[in-house]
Amino acid sequence: RAPRRVRGSKLVTDNSIASLTSQLDEARKRLNSVYVAAFRLWQEWACGVLTDHLNHCLQSNDVVSMSNATAWESIKLSEETEGGKPIQSTIEVPFQVSLIGCCVVVYR
Repeated sequence: RAPRRVRGSKLVTDNSIASLTSQLDEARKRLNSVYVAAFRLWQEWACGVLTDHLNHCLQSNDVVSMSNATAWESIKLSEETEGGKPIQSTIEVPFQVSLIGCCVVVYR
């Protein structure tokens, strides 16, 4: 294949495209490894903060904070009988603590 002209006098060959592609692939791999390492650092930090807070609550018998972690939530269900009559039921389920909720409790 013949070289191609791009922007004035620069020649682009298949070899230069392959070299550039290889450099971009290497940069992508490095960036991905830095991203993974940064995520692991954040994950370790977040788990450490949450663990420290939980230990503090357990040792200090902080009933208010601990009650948030063991709360129950009421869920209302609406159904119809085979005869078409509406029925409502309420069940209690363990409250699902979100990461945002944990952060709010930690930084209170």
